[in-house]
Amino acid sequence: MKIEDRSGVSIQDIAAFCLVVAAIKLSAPFLVPVTLAAVLVTVTSPLSTWLVQKRVPPAIAVVVGGLATLLAIFAATAALGLASTQLNDEWPHYSAQGAAFWSSARHWLGTHGVQLSATGPKGPDWVGMATNLLQRAASLLSDFFVVMLVVFFGLAEVLDLGGKLRKVTDDPELGFSKVDEVVRKVQTYLLVKTFTSLLVAALTYVVLKVADVKLALLLSVLLFLLHFVPNVGAVLATIPAVIAAFLDSGPGAALGVLVSMSITNFVVGNVIEPRLLGRTLGLSSFAVVVSLLFWGWLWGPAGAILSVPIVMVLKITLERTKYRRWAYLLEPAPHPEDEEHGEALPTPSAASAAKRLRLWTTATPAPNSVGLGARPTPAPPKPRSTPVSPEK
Repeated sequence: MKIEDRSGVSIQDIAAFCLVVAAIKLSAPFLVPVTLAAVLVTVTSPLSTWLVQKRVPPAIAVVVGGLATLLAIFAATAALGLASTQLNDEWPHYSAQGAAFWSSARHWLGTHGVQLSATGPKGPDWVGMATNLLQRAASLLSDFFVVMLVVFFGLAEVLDLGGKLRKVTDDPELGFSKVDEVVRKVQTYLLVKTFTSLLVAALTYVVLKVADVKLALLLSVLLFLLHFVPNVGAVLATIPAVIAAFLDSGPGAALGVLVSMSITNFVVGNVIEPRLLGRTLGLSSFAVVVSLLFWGWLWGPAGAILSVPIVMVLKITLERTKYRRWAYLLEPAPHPEDEEHGEALPTPSAASAAKRLRLWTTATPAPNSVGLGARPTPAPPKPRSTPVSPEK
């Protein structure tokens, strides 16, 4: 007997969901590098696609895309390693600065009748936790053999994915268009978020170096990772940056870092990203936090990093199934302009930005292309023209 409520979810669906979650957790050693490779393929495959559509041989296009991915992995691994080393080297300095600040604060509060412990509050081992997190993230990226193996074969596979989808679906055009739309939206989201995260991290690094913060590299890497978490990520990254600036250069520098990072995050999050993405690809803060905790519990730090791309794929996929109503739970609060029209619509600037990004995300789709890639479609043969003899 199938028991189903008004939402369309049955007990069998819940049981199947629990079984899937258990299987995902048990298969984490296999799924984590494969999922990371899939994200990298989604980000870098437009480069291979663009080269193929420019009549570059597919093998060379795949190699170029793979080398670009390999370079990105090496850069990320080096940045995480340097950040971890920098944290270990500079922690005694910050520990001494923090102890001096606590002593001054205890003396000032003591003159006002408030007595505090001389040793200060004992909190968790933040340096150990941060170092462990950075080392685990670096070890994840350093397992590049499996990742690069999947990336190279994935880049080669996506070039023929459009034709395969047409063969396995009952309605080739409908099935192809659904998958194509999902892939393109995920692709655009990941590319834009990667670009804006790099932009914010670079600007923050400059601000921290001007403020003479010793952990500028570590804090910039942290901001790059947390910027993939909408709304709350930038706030979480700002707090340690302000504290480090205060301990290194005093309250004036801390205030300057706070104002600079707040302005940067506001402009990028409320001006640049909405213009490039539109509001239809947004995620609610609650959904992001729950996804972060859920995937962090399943896969550890790797799951926390991959949680936002995964929940974005889930949201876009649900919008095109019978569970569409569940996708609404993942959306942010409606904009006042959208409420007047009864739905969330992309801003006009989002459409123009999507047109500007077409060169990178995909060029004009060929009949056998999908968002992940496409082989060039040969031009149809021209009809032969027979010479007409002049009339006598």
